[in-house]
Order: sequence, then C-alpha cells, then structure tokens
Amino acid sequence: MSNLREALTNIQKLIEAYEKEQLRTKKIQILNFIQKEINEIESHINQNEGTVHIIEKTKLIKELKIIEHKNIPEHHKEYKISNYGRISNIFFGRLTEFIIETFPKLNTKVTLLIRGSGLRMLTNTYISTTLFSTFLALFIGAAIGTIFFYQTSYIYGLLLGPVLSLITVFTFIIYPLRRFNKRKKELDEEYPFIVNYLSALSKSEITELTLFEILLNSHQKTLVPEIKKIILCTKVFNEHISEAIIKGTEDIPSEKVKIFFKELSEIYKNNKDPTSYLNKKAHECIIEYESLNKSPFKVLKNLFQEIFNAIKQIEFNPKRIALIILGSLMIILTFIFTTSETALFPLLILISFIIIWGTIFQGVYKIWGINREQETEFLEFVKELNKTKNPLTLNKDFKILDLNIKKFTHQYKIGIPIEKAFETFSKETNNILIESSITLALEAKKHNANIYEALENITKSKVLKNILRIERI
Repeated sequence: MSNLREALTNIQKLIEAYEKEQLRTKKIQILNFIQKEINEIESHINQNEGTVHIIEKTKLIKELKIIEHKNIPEHHKEYKISNYGRISNIFFGRLTEFIIETFPKLNTKVTLLIRGSGLRMLTNTYISTTLFSTFLALFIGAAIGTIFFYQTSYIYGLLLGPVLSLITVFTFIIYPLRRFNKRKKELDEEYPFIVNYLSALSKSEITELTLFEILLNSHQKTLVPEIKKIILCTKVFNEHISEAIIKGTEDIPSEKVKIFFKELSEIYKNNKDPTSYLNKKAHECIIEYESLNKSPFKVLKNLFQEIFNAIKQIEFNPKRIALIILGSLMIILTFIFTTSETALFPLLILISFIIIWGTIFQGVYKIWGINREQETEFLEFVKELNKTKNPLTLNKDFKILDLNIKKFTHQYKIGIPIEKAFETFSKETNNILIESSITLALEAKKHNANIYEALENITKSKVLKNILRIERI
C-alpha cells in the first residue's frame, strides 16, 4: 500500500511539473514518466489482486484528479518511433535537446512543418534522425571515397563525406517542406468535396464523432492525420468534439480548411445543428470551385487521372494482348530488316505504335463510357431504393446495372445480409465511385444511420464531384 501511495504522490508531483513546464519536449518527457508510474500502479494491483480495495483505489485516484488510464490502440497513436529513430535518439538525443532549447523559434517552425506535412514523427526524433543520418553519410562517404580515390589522392576521397553530408541535410530539410506544400495544394483542391462529404453524411442523423470516423474509412485520404488526432482526443482523452477539432486541425497546412473546421467547432461548442451549416457551406464551396477551376491545366490533370484509373481497369483479353504483341514484333522486325534512312522505317514504327496504343486507348475509352453509364444508373438505383426502403419492390430497368441489381435483390430475398449483398455488388461492378459510396454507407450503418438514405446522399456527393472534375473534359 505504501508503494502505491508513493507512486501516486510521484504522479501528483509530475502533474504539477507538467503544468509549469513550457518546453514541449520536456512536457513529453514528463508525460512518459507519468505513463511509467501508471504502469507500475497497474502491475502492482494486478500482482496483488485483492490486497487493495477497489473503493480505496478509486478514492486515491479521485483525490489526485487522475483521469482513468486507457491504453491507446496502435492505429490511434499520433506518433510512431522506428528503430532507426530510437537509435538516432540514443546517439544525438542530448544534442537535439540542446539545439531545441537554444533555438526555440527554429523548433516551433520545424514542428509546424513536420505536423503540417503529415509526418507521424516527433520534432526531436526528426532532428536526431537528421543529425545521425548526416553523421553516417560523412563517415561512410569518407570511407568509400578513400577506397576509390586512394591511388590518385585520398583528399578527393575524404571530400566525398562532406558532400554526402550536405546532400543528406538538404534532403531532410526539403522533404517535409515538399510534403507540406503538396498537402496544402491537395487540401485546397479537395476542400469543397470534404465539406460535401460531411454535409452528405450529416443528413443521415449521424453523431459528430461518427462523421469523422466514417470519413477516415473513405477514399478521402488527405485528412487522415488530422482525423486520427480528432478521434484520439475524443475517444482516448475524453475531450469535447469542439475542442478535439481545434486541436486536431491546428497544424493543418491549408488555411481555408483550418477556418472551416474552426467554424464547425464553434457550431458543436454552441450545441447547434451542423447539418444546415454544412449544407450552406457545401453549396458555397461548389460555386467557388466552379468559378476557380476552369484552367486548361486543371482539365488536363483531371483527364490524365481518369485515364490512369481507366488503364488500371482494362481487361487484357486475348485479342488485346495479341495486338500489343503484334505491334511489339513489328517494331523489332523493323529495326532488324530496315534502316532508319529508308522511308519505310518511320512508317512501320508509326503503324506499330498506333496498333499498341490504339488498342490501349480503345480500352480506356470503353471503360470510361462504362463507368459513366454505371454511375448514372447507380444514382437512379439508390434514389429508388431510398424511396421504397425495400430492394424487393424495385421493378425499374437499370440498363447496364440491371443484372447486378437483380442479383443483389435475389441475395436479399434469400436472406443474405444486406451488407454482404452490397459488398458483392460493389466488387462485381468494379467501379471506384460505386465501391467508395457503398463502403461509406456501410460504415454509416454501423453507427445506426439509415443505409438507404446515407447511400443516396453519399452517391449524390460523389457524382457531383465527378461532374465538376470530369464532365468538363
């Protein structure tokens, strides 16, 4: 019992030290010490089960104002330290602390850059890793250089070490900066659709935290670090959703996305209904997107993205494979039996490329048309499904999706769970929009949302995104 009280007294002292401490790295160290003390208390209670009365334990924890300890699941952890990072901290941890304490402004800038870039790494670990990598580059570079240049002049060999060190430092500086700028650009571009997804989900009477949990499992990956932090603050640290949103998005690189989440946080803080706010915001964002994204560069970028997605869906049947092989053989035979000086050479090469790429682009065009037709009919299907709320009452012809929908209704009729029937449907259609819409709707159903209503709202949102990004092409 005395060991338990001593551990709790230590925690109280550590809490006081944490509240007084200003430096972030020191705060993290203190939290680690608190975690250690809590682990010791738990192990003590587990080893001596029955020796400490539950009422006494609760009383002591209440007196010290300690929130009940929860183990943080691995997928909720905000930061992960690799083995390389641990080794870097062992060798350069103290030097990193000295740098951070000496240059606090630099530490703040690096922290904002690392967090904004989406890197799940502590600032001190990143600096230690940079220093350790630079040291390795200096040592290895000098060693390799000396071996290669020992016959001429070992001085040249020794110079290879500093050169590699400079390249290493430059790489560690540029990498998070490039990631930061890339994320900012992606978030600015995806901002209208993030708002649109949240608006669509909010119509299905889903709780505030569930909105983010569903968004995390969607194909929308740009906000993953921020959403994980929001869920961590809410589920693990029992913070109100409004406070969790502010903390989760404080380091987001996009200013407009940050302002949006700040406004959403205020809505939750004042216990207002977010649906009307999100609907209004979604409408404003779409109008803004339409007015600002008409440049030829944007059109070409979206076009190439669609072509790339369609290429991944192409089925290389025997006919298509035969044509590609034929084109490739023509190129080889042209190089063997003709010379570049003859007029026949460029003509045969051109015909070969037309055969190869013609069959690929014919497949792309076909897939593109199929996808658009599937998405149109799928939207009609989910609208009808939401009206009737019963798959067995559907009697409309859904053209390209008719066979898939008949199979879906048949599965439902014989008692297969609707979740399983939808999963089969999404796999067989092989359409990214349909698959992601069903995935989000099924996730919403897990949180007591109406699956038909959620599916219609989500599909409308995704089809709107495709119209804005693709139909201009």
